[in-house]
Parts: sequence; C-alpha cells; structure tokens
Amino acid sequence: MDLGAALKGAERDTAERHADLLFARAERDYGVRVVVRLGTTPAVADVQRVSPNSVPITRADVDQAWRVALADKAYATQLGRDPAQLRVEALRMYSEDPSDPCSSGRCFYLMVRDGGFYVRAHR
Repeated sequence: MDLGAALKGAERDTAERHADLLFARAERDYGVRVVVRLGTTPAVADVQRVSPNSVPITRADVDQAWRVALADKAYATQLGRDPAQLRVEALRMYSEDPSDPCSSGRCFYLMVRDGGFYVRAHR
C-alpha cells in the first residue's frame, strides 16, 4: 500500500467531535441518551430511550436520599452521631422479583461513613 496515496486528502478530513449525554427521567422511570455533534454546526445526532437500570446514580440522588433519611427523626436519633460529620455513599441495588420496586427502578442502598468506619443505625 502506498502510504502517500492513503494520506492523500487527509488534510481535508477533520475528525468530528461528539458529546454523549446520559440522564435520568425519574418521573418517567427511564433514561435518555443523546449524542450531540460538536463543532461549527452543532446538532443532535441521535436520541435513544435507556432502561433506568443503565442510568448511573448521581451525587444529587444520594444527597436527596440522605435528606429524606435524616428527615425521619427516629433514624437520625438511631445514628447516634452528628450527621454533619458523616459521609454518605451509595451502592446500586437490583432485584429480579417483579413485585420489588428495585426490579425496574433506580434503587440504591445508602452507606454511612464516620471517618474510616461504616455506621449503622442502632435499634
């Protein structure tokens, strides 16, 4: 193969840049993936509906769930610690049981840390 022939016209060919966006439509229980062409003529190149199980959990999701948990005074009391000193992480949950809400939604388990240790509410 002649390398000169293979590269001929390469200076005219420019790589097209794209952005791939993925977000949740929680109120509709699905996600949306959008591919956007960037550059001098930006445009939406593709839109696809995505299963809610394929949409990642965001920090905003975790923070919202933590606020809901702390609003339950019994839970907050059982923690036995100052919530401001705790860090919260999430573990994605799935279920194959069709009667379980986690079989079709975006579910996660809150893991609460105090320094290097995980905390559980005392019962």
